[in-house]
Amino acid sequence: MNPKKEKGRRLELKVARLIREKLGIKAYRMPLSGGAQGFKGDIFCPNLPFYWELKNREYISIWGEWQKIRDCKNPILVISGAHKPILAIMDFEMFLELIQKLKNNMQDFKQITLKEGFIDLYNRMIKMLAEKVWEIERIKRIKDKSDEWYDFAGPGAIKEKVLAKLERELKEREKNLKVLEEIIKCH
Repeated sequence: MNPKKEKGRRLELKVARLIREKLGIKAYRMPLSGGAQGFKGDIFCPNLPFYWELKNREYISIWGEWQKIRDCKNPILVISGAHKPILAIMDFEMFLELIQKLKNNMQDFKQITLKEGFIDLYNRMIKMLAEKVWEIERIKRIKDKSDEWYDFAGPGAIKEKVLAKLERELKEREKNLKVLEEIIKCH
C-alpha cells in the first residue's frame, strides 16, 4: 500500500476507535476514504451529524483543506502528523452551538446532582437525629443511677446541664432538617 495512504488509513482507524471508546457510540473508517458512492467523509458515525475529513501530513494547508469541505453539512477537519497531536478544526459558530448544548446539559446535571446531594445530606441528618434521640433516651434511663452516670458524664458533671445541652443539639438538628426538607421541595 502507498505509504501516504497507509498514514491516512491509520489516522482514520485511530479517530474512529477514539470516538467509540470516548463517546461509546458507533464510528467506522469509511472504505475508500469517503470515495464510495453515497458515503462521503472519512468517518461514518451515524450518531454524530458531522462530515469528517482527516489529513495525516507533516505540512498541511488548513485553509486549502477547509475550502474543500466548507460547503458540506457540519464539516470537521481532523489533522495530525508524525508525533503530533490530533486536532479538530470546525466552524466557530458550530463550536459555540456545541458548547451551548453542553452547558445546558451540565445545568441539568448540576440540578440533579444538587438535589441528590441535599437528599443524601437529609438522610444523614435523619440518622444523626435518631442517634441523638437514642442518646438522650439512654441518658434519661441512666441519670438516676449514680455509678453509670459518673461513667457517662465524667467527674463533676451536672446531670441537668448535660441533658439540656443534648436537648438543645436535638432541637438544632430538627431545625436543620426542616430547612433541608424545604430546599428539597424547591428543587
